[in-house]
Amino acid sequence: MIRWLRRQDKTAAPGGKAQGGKTSLLAPLAGLAAGLALLVLAVGLFVYAQMYGPGPRPPMGQPVNEITFSRGMSVTAMGRELEKQHIIHSAGMFRFAAKLRGRAGALRAGTYDFPAGASLITVLSQIEQGKVVRNFVTVPEGRTSAQVVRILMAAPYLTGDVDVPPEGSILP
Repeated sequence: MIRWLRRQDKTAAPGGKAQGGKTSLLAPLAGLAAGLALLVLAVGLFVYAQMYGPGPRPPMGQPVNEITFSRGMSVTAMGRELEKQHIIHSAGMFRFAAKLRGRAGALRAGTYDFPAGASLITVLSQIEQGKVVRNFVTVPEGRTSAQVVRILMAAPYLTGDVDVPPEGSILP
């Protein structure tokens, strides 16, 4: 084995035992330490690759990685949805990264558009910063309140109902 790590005693018996009958523990301890160091290194490389490596490619026919998170959605639910939509590899790693960064409670609701192959850290940062998709509605000047409501209801990306406000209450 690792003979150079063993302490050689001039009075050692032929079986490798020292004078007192005790074997040297240096070699097994060195092997154990090296094995643990390799294990820690492997786990560290795996976590780094999961967090900073490229994310999954979207399936064919899915042009945009757009996803909506509702208010009050948990980190676990966000991770599951991101994994289901093929934006990240692992929901558990997403939750781990959010808690590791101390920002698990600071993730913001909204509709997000993620580039294909974005890393987990890129996705997490975008949600932390609230970089949501912005949709604009143009209301021409001079429209009545009822016409403004019809324009808003015709927008495909807006949901919900709007009551018609009194005339003159919508300022330019």
